[in-house]
Amino acid sequence: MNIGMKVRHPELGTGTVKGLSEHLADIRFDHDHETYFTLIYNFMVVQVSGQHLAPIVHAINAEVCASIHEYHAKLYDPPAKGTPVIEKIKIITGEREE
Repeated sequence: MNIGMKVRHPELGTGTVKGLSEHLADIRFDHDHETYFTLIYNFMVVQVSGQHLAPIVHAINAEVCASIHEYHAKLYDPPAKGTPVIEKIKIITGEREE
């Protein structure tokens, strides 16, 4: 998910992500294991899972995170040990999945 990305809500229509923290209502974070966090907006929920995610959550809270992306082993070199790695991003908008 990144700034400028188009998202569609079944009732509100299509919109553009202007910032990860804009309209952010809450962040739920697995403090003990740092393996997932959920961004809760009034129009969608973003579920993120991976490893060592605390620095990403802190960057979103500090409004210095412009985008988040999934790591794909076929596209990128392996990350350094202990580096934050996003393995999956799921965007839930309330629209029925086919």
